[in-house]
Amino acid sequence: MENLKEIMKEYFDDQSRSRDSSGIPRMLSEGFANDIPIVPSVMKWRVVTDPERLMRRFEFLTRGILIDFLSELFELEDEMGHNAKVTIDELSIDVEIYTRSIDCITDLDLEYTKKLDLIFEDVGYYEHAK
Repeated sequence: MENLKEIMKEYFDDQSRSRDSSGIPRMLSEGFANDIPIVPSVMKWRVVTDPERLMRRFEFLTRGILIDFLSELFELEDEMGHNAKVTIDELSIDVEIYTRSIDCITDLDLEYTKKLDLIFEDVGYYEHAK
């Protein structure tokens, strides 16, 4: 039996590989434009290749805020059943997200990035509330 990557190859080759005028995969620019009020060219997430994935660096003022962010990130991953590669370096965290079964960015990854951006905004207020 074929695996999911082979079955969906043609769909993702047609959908996610076509790019808009700014060079962003059409699936990304459409997904972001329809759901949140930002312009993809100024979004903080960037698309990298081999495999195609979204990356963002989150920087924190204190270790406490970083730990709060990680706790919320892990809770999000448990809720979504979807995991990212997370790299911690002093007071920054790099997150890489894509759907590994097809080595491509999907709507689930876009949803993950939007929710993680909101978490990042929220944890900035945690320190002030203490």
